Amino acid sequence: MKAFLLLVAIFLFSNQAETATGQSDPANIACYQSGGSCRLSCLSPGVVSGDCAGGLVCCIWPRQRPV
Repeated sequence: MKAFLLLVAIFLFSNQAETATGQSDPANIACYQSGGSCRLSCLSPGVVSGDCAGGLVCCIWPRQRPV
């Protein structure tokens, strides 16, 4: 049980640290400008779905149109 609580605490702390970057992160701006969205696993509790911390790893890129 203690290990689980420790993992939860680490998860919450690391998410709060990342939330500070949000959309100001150039990688996130590039993601949104291309029509992409953020993976739900990258969102902190209470963060708007459009605000993604974690850069391009968290980006869901739109499917490319066939040429």
